Formats: sequence, C-alpha cells, structure tokens
Amino acid sequence: MTPLLALGAIGAGSLLALKAACDARLGALSADPLLAAGVGLAVAGLGLSALTLASGLPPSSRLAEVPLWLWLSGGLLTALATSTLCWLIPQQGLGRVIPLCLAGQLITSLCAAGSGWLGLPRAPLSPAALLGALCALVGVFALTFDPD
Repeated sequence: MTPLLALGAIGAGSLLALKAACDARLGALSADPLLAAGVGLAVAGLGLSALTLASGLPPSSRLAEVPLWLWLSGGLLTALATSTLCWLIPQQGLGRVIPLCLAGQLITSLCAAGSGWLGLPRAPLSPAALLGALCALVGVFALTFDPD
C-alpha cells in the first residue's frame, strides 16, 4: 500500500469515529438511538444518491448481474452497526467503544482476507501479520478494560 492510500484509510477511519460520535450525540439528545441511526443513514443515502446520479450510473446490464442479497446486505449491516453504536457510545464513551469496533474489524478482516470471503482478494496470514494483530488486540483491551 502506498503512503497516500494509507493516509486515505486512516482518514476514513477518523471520519467513521466522528460519524459515530455525531450519531450517538443525536441519539442521546433525541432519546432515540434508532431515529439517530435512521437519520444519519437517510442523509448519507441522499448524498450518495446525488453523487451517483451526477457521476452517471453503470450500464443496467452490469447492475443486473449483481445478486439481490449483495444489494441488501451492506445496507442492513450498516443499519445494524450504526444503531448499535448510537446505543453504546452514550453509555460507554467513544474512547471505549471505537477501539472495540476496531478489534471487531481487525478480526473480521483477517478472517475475510485469509479465506477470500465475498470474492475479495485472498491474502494468507503470515506469522508477522498474526503477531501484529495480536499486539493490536492487546492494545485495544488495554485501552478499553482499564481497572477504574
């Protein structure tokens, strides 16, 4: 990965943490985490729809090749993750919840990369990658489960 792409990934991670914080605050102030998640996803959907229409759609033959479950699964998983974060963050705080989210993403991405889930590029796990993941997970648990 080039340094520029790595910075882009770090920036996207920062945006996800800020999005989770905004959604959680909206959920706390409105006393309805599901409403907050729904509003956030609706605004995102409208914005992405406008960008998609402005940039032009792919040919309909290409779109028809995509299985229905794939059209639906990303949105459903996003709704579940967003609503869970809207509920958890006001109770536990951003500094505890987001590291645990990173742990979940790390574990899932290593499993997905190792087995090539969903037709994504397969990347066998090296001992160095497993050691790095273990160190990251230890760091997450040190951040999250402090004895206070």
